[in-house]
Amino acid sequence: MNKATKGTLAIAAGVVLLFGGGGSLAYWSSQATVTPAQVTTGQLTIGTASSSGWSVEKYLGSSFTSVDTTSYLAVPGDTLQYAATFPVTAVGTNLAVSAALTGGALTSSSSGLQTLLGATPTYAVKDQSGTTITPSAGSYVIPDGTTALSVTTTISWPFGSTGDQVGANSTISLSQIGLTLTQVAP
Repeated sequence: MNKATKGTLAIAAGVVLLFGGGGSLAYWSSQATVTPAQVTTGQLTIGTASSSGWSVEKYLGSSFTSVDTTSYLAVPGDTLQYAATFPVTAVGTNLAVSAALTGGALTSSSSGLQTLLGATPTYAVKDQSGTTITPSAGSYVIPDGTTALSVTTTISWPFGSTGDQVGANSTISLSQIGLTLTQVAP
């Protein structure tokens, strides 16, 4: 065998050994890990509402007193209020919440009284400290950490003229009031 053939065979054998697993070709590598981390989330919930019931302001400027609606008979000039408190958990950094009321429609067995009272009473929403939350574009933005929202519904029955019997021997009904909390962009 000549020298060129021997050299070619030697090179070929070396290549086969090197790439065929008989040689060693190593790439450098290293690894590390990151310590696990946790993020705690906030919460947005509404609990079951409790009601302090109905109260009445007998004439403009008097204080509201609780009444038992099974025996109380409303008359023109009365301002009736129904109050309910909703327990709220609204906790989270950067949490902005909008509150909206649903329901609360007024109906009456007297169409004349229905017209006088209107279809919708007025509402006031306050936080746990008693601070009124003013609606913006139909909803109320509540602060982070709010623990309760109280909703007061007010129905004002205006005086009529002398001899006016609109609403006599009638009923006034307030439909169920719902509160919906929705997260909004801060």
